Amino acid sequence: MLSIVRLSPRFQITIPQDVRESLRCESGDRVAFRLDESGRVYLENLKAINVETVRGMLKRNKASAAEGGDKYE
Repeated sequence: MLSIVRLSPRFQITIPQDVRESLRCESGDRVAFRLDESGRVYLENLKAINVETVRGMLKRNKASAAEGGDKYE
């Protein structure tokens, strides 16, 4: 699938319908752009990311932990 879009003067794009449907995007969803070493860009719908793949990425704030809070960095 290849879709070509034009950047607006404010550097915005409209995600093509077939891509939105494939990613199951809805209004208000957050998406991530990932760039690999070769310069290729990947678009991901954040609600579709499996929690297990991001577990441990946040570190608990030590001061908050000592106070019984749940603040993360």
